[in-house]
Amino acid sequence: MIDYNEISNELKIYHTNNIEAIWRMLKDAIPKRNRNKDDLPKYLLEQIWCKQNKQCLWNTYIECLQNKYEDIIELIEEYDTE
Repeated sequence: MIDYNEISNELKIYHTNNIEAIWRMLKDAIPKRNRNKDDLPKYLLEQIWCKQNKQCLWNTYIECLQNKYEDIIELIEEYDTE
């Protein structure tokens, strides 16, 4: 499969082995017991997020937690003012 990014003028070629490796990683991340097809999108999004942030996984995770924490604080403050 070939993909051309018009913005960056990059040509990306996807090999079958790479695609199969990604599916294998996803299959390994899904628990062997108590599998549920409703949970598959969650596992897929987790793998995508980890793949995109693999250079600084821990720092990105902490930033996400901090952002979520700030959102929760704002909701609490809004609730307290009402």
